[in-house]
Amino acid sequence: MKILSTAGLLLAATVGALHAQDAAWPNGPVTIIVPYGTGGGTDSTARALAASLSKKLDVPFVVENRPGAGGAIALGQFHNSVDPNGQTLLVSQTGVLTTTPILNDVAYKREDFRAVAHLANAIEVLVTSNEYPANTPEEFIDYATANPDQLSMVVSSVGSQGWMGIQQLQGAIGHEIPFVPLPHGGGANQATMVAGNHAQAGVISMTGAAPFLESGQMKAIGILQAQRSALSPELPTFAEAGFDISIGDSIMIYATQETSDEIVSAINTAVSGAYDDPAYLEALSNLMLEASYGDEAVATEVLQEKISLAEELLGG
Repeated sequence: MKILSTAGLLLAATVGALHAQDAAWPNGPVTIIVPYGTGGGTDSTARALAASLSKKLDVPFVVENRPGAGGAIALGQFHNSVDPNGQTLLVSQTGVLTTTPILNDVAYKREDFRAVAHLANAIEVLVTSNEYPANTPEEFIDYATANPDQLSMVVSSVGSQGWMGIQQLQGAIGHEIPFVPLPHGGGANQATMVAGNHAQAGVISMTGAAPFLESGQMKAIGILQAQRSALSPELPTFAEAGFDISIGDSIMIYATQETSDEIVSAINTAVSGAYDDPAYLEALSNLMLEASYGDEAVATEVLQEKISLAEELLGG
């Protein structure tokens, strides 16, 4: 009887441990912090992911927006108040950990955050007004080189993806490009400036540019990444035209650096399953975002690449 009782206890302990491991994450409702306002590509991605995970795991995933200071306020709060249990996560573009710490005094360090998973790529496209006499990357570079006084570009802020695109374009053109700054530089605001010919061109996210391109209010010249996008396969890249111009941001999940490997693994198992969810994939496609799942190793590598580019262009 004693032997049987011991065996029973061992079996119960083993089963209990397995159940505890399965239940390590999530352990109740999960909050997803988005360091921007509602309605943008990152916010919409987070909400689509939350809906998919809530359905799959039968646990509420709630998105909470904390905009301000380009995301720096939310990251400072996240670092100072979040327990490393995966119950509060951050979904953000990489700028809050690449350019923002270079350009601003922030209440956090890059090392405070653990890149958990890669969710999507934000495609950056060079657009021009319909009056600008170029239709391909080669024509744009040639005309801008020969006619420096015929080009100004809209930009949201120093350090933005558009700004970094302009820096790389200047290297190809061989002279500085005057740019028109915007106090509120969302993609739709930038597109409005280009469509109205208040600036001849801009480097704008496909999410913000798509409605204006579909209505014929402006032209797409090419995308600024190494390979064509399946979302707009007809658009050439500047890289394939021989120009070393490649930017674009990624939307990723972050946790506190102290979060355990077990929880990070559980998060990735759940998130990878969202890429079998047609509703989630359709939501990303409608936002003109490339669905691109990657685990912690991929996310960490992508973040480091973007940090290196930011430091190269901004001298961080």
